[in-house]
Amino acid sequence: DQNRFQGTFPDIFSHTPRLSDLRLQNNQFDGTVPRTIFNLQDLKYLLLDNNKFTGTIPGIIGTLIDVVTISMHLNQLEGTIPSTIGNLDDIV
Repeated sequence: DQNRFQGTFPDIFSHTPRLSDLRLQNNQFDGTVPRTIFNLQDLKYLLLDNNKFTGTIPGIIGTLIDVVTISMHLNQLEGTIPSTIGNLDDIV
């Protein structure tokens, strides 16, 4: 966090299927959140706040059944929070 990374975040998550902790907050990533993040079935922490991500939060977020923390505030995301987030029983 606070690495001052910028630009579009590369879609590398098909190469890291066992990733459990993704903390990218306080950078300057832009573009949409890579959809393959939501294929990371072991993910527990998804911290993307304070970047410049755009677009919407996809409904596939509800498949992150092991996640306990999601933070996406201070971006430029639009739309509503998908109802599938209700599938995340362990989220705090």
